[in-house]
Amino acid sequence: MINIGILINSLNRGGAERVVSILSQHLLELSENINVILILLEEAKIFPIHPNVEIIHLGKKKLSNLIKFIILPFYGWYLKKICFEREIEVVFSFLERSNFINVISKIYGGNYRVILNERTTPSLAYSKMSFKNHNNKLLIRLLYPRADHIIANSNGVKNDLEEHFHLDKISVIYNPIDIESINRYKKETITIMDRQKISEYKLILYAGRLIPDKRVIDLISAFKVVSERMQDVVLVLLGEGEAKQSLQKRANKLGIGPKVYFLGDVNNPYSWMSHSDCFVLPSQREGFPNVLLEAMACGCPVISTDCQSGPSEIIENKKSGILVSVGDVKKIAEAIEKVLTDKSFTKKMVKHALLRIEEFSIENIIPQYEKIIFKKNKGKAEKFINQV
Repeated sequence: MINIGILINSLNRGGAERVVSILSQHLLELSENINVILILLEEAKIFPIHPNVEIIHLGKKKLSNLIKFIILPFYGWYLKKICFEREIEVVFSFLERSNFINVISKIYGGNYRVILNERTTPSLAYSKMSFKNHNNKLLIRLLYPRADHIIANSNGVKNDLEEHFHLDKISVIYNPIDIESINRYKKETITIMDRQKISEYKLILYAGRLIPDKRVIDLISAFKVVSERMQDVVLVLLGEGEAKQSLQKRANKLGIGPKVYFLGDVNNPYSWMSHSDCFVLPSQREGFPNVLLEAMACGCPVISTDCQSGPSEIIENKKSGILVSVGDVKKIAEAIEKVLTDKSFTKKMVKHALLRIEEFSIENIIPQYEKIIFKKNKGKAEKFINQV
C-alpha cells in the first residue's frame, strides 16, 4: 500500500481546487493499493471528493494574512505528525501557503517526498508592495529549493520560477480537464429568469473572479464598442470579487448597464458556456486558465489576452481561438465582432478547439502525475499498475 497526501488550502472555487478534486479521485481509482489522504487548511468544500478519500482538516476557518504567516511553523509540525502516523510517502501541495507548510514539515524531519504545485507566476502575482506579497516572495526563495520536485502548470510558470527565483527540478504538467463531466453538465438548461429576456440576443460570456488582475473592465469597455455596432448583444459576467461594484458603476456610466448581467457564482457555468456565442478572458496574468479549456469543451468560441502564462499554450491563434494583447480594448472588440459575424471562421475555430482539448484530458494528464509519484520506485509502480 502506498499512501499519498494531497495538501491544499480548501476545496473552494478555483482551478487548483478543481485539479485536486480530479487528481484525488483518479489516483484512488488507479489501484486498490493506493490510498489518498486529502489535507485541508480550511473547511470550505465545494468540489466533489471520492467517498473513499480520507479528509483531514489542519484548520477550520479563514484567517487574516498575519495569522496565516505566524502559524505556518505550527501547521508544518502538525503535517509532519499526520504523515508519520499514516505512513504517507509523498505529499502533493497546491497553492503557496500549502507549499510553504509542506516544505516546513520536511525541515522538521518529515520522511516523505515533497512535491510542490505552482499555479501562478509569482513575480507578477506578488509584484505590488504589501506585507503578504513580500513574505510570499521571500518564502518562495527560502523554501521552494528544499522541495524534492516542483510541478508548474504551464511553461510560463516554469520560466518565471527559473528566471526570477532561480529554481530547478521543475516539470510542467498542464491542468487536466474532465471532458466527460463537462459534456454531461453543459446540457442542462439555463433556468434563471433573465434567460427568457436575453434569449434573442447574442451572448458574450466571462466566468471568473471579478478582481483587478482579470481586467474585466477592458471587456466592459470593448462590449460598449460592440454594442454600438450590434444591437442584439448582451454581456454576462459569472463570478464574484472585490471589483464587482466598480465594474457595475463603469457599465452604468457607459450607458450599457441594462445589457450587462452580473450573475455572481453559479453552480453550473458549463450550461452558460454551451449557450453562449463567445467567451472572453481579458486577464492581465494567468497561470493556466482552466476556464478557457472548459469553454472550448462546451463548443464556445474563445478569445483571450496573450498574457505571460497560459493562454498561448492552450490557444493556437485564429485556429482554436483568438489571442489579443493585454489591455487592447479595440482588438478585443474586433475579435468579438469577428466571432459573432463570421460564421464560417467561428465554426472552424470551434472544431479545432474541440480537437485541441483532447490533449488536456484526464487520460493524458493523470499518467504524468503517476510518473512523479512512482519516480523513486519503478518496481512498486509496476506492481500497483499491474494489479489495477
